[in-house]
Amino acid sequence: MIVIGLALAAAVVWWIRWGEPSHAVGYYERGVRHFDAGRYDAAIDDSNSSLRLGTSSGAYSYLGRCRHAREEYELAIQELTFALQLDGSFTPDLILRGDCQYVLGRYAEARSDFERAVSRAPQDPWGYNALAWMLARCPDDNFRDGTRAISLATRACELTDWEDAYPLDTLAAAYAETGRYDEAIRWQQNAIRLAPIEERELFEEALELYERGEPYRDIVPPQQPATEQQTR
Repeated sequence: MIVIGLALAAAVVWWIRWGEPSHAVGYYERGVRHFDAGRYDAAIDDSNSSLRLGTSSGAYSYLGRCRHAREEYELAIQELTFALQLDGSFTPDLILRGDCQYVLGRYAEARSDFERAVSRAPQDPWGYNALAWMLARCPDDNFRDGTRAISLATRACELTDWEDAYPLDTLAAAYAETGRYDEAIRWQQNAIRLAPIEERELFEEALELYERGEPYRDIVPPQQPATEQQTR
């Protein structure tokens, strides 16, 4: 009886977590779990099912995240724009949409989204970090501003108590953009110390650039248009 009881309890837990929802929130929450597990197709299906039952900025937001993760940037921009029309205060959507614009080479649109994120959430480090990253590493000379990037990245570092690898990495790139390679090397070494193991090689490649006296420039690849299979 104990074994049967445990099995029944496990089945109930599974059904609550993965069973077929009966309302919009249920689909949305299951879609979030699918997204967190990297099951983007399933997350897209559940987010769309949620939207068929009721409009939700959160569902559009997760559709945008899924499209971004699958490098379907045009579709991600569409979904994130819908989300922002419903809730313009959610700055992570602004930052993610800006990242999509940046990858597509639409630098003015990207900068606009990053600037808006900083303005709307002045205590959020990630708007500062995204804007500083662009100003330090953009392939287009017209959009780089190393001095301002240093100021923005410094603020991002302050807001993360100087203990997050990504703002430190951005700060190093900003110093490199201004030709201050000693500072760039110093902060990149700190970033490497805190970087996730799976990403440390990328951080080390940036350090090698600064040690050679070279700034970091993003390489933005050409994007393919979405196919019919990629659309909803």
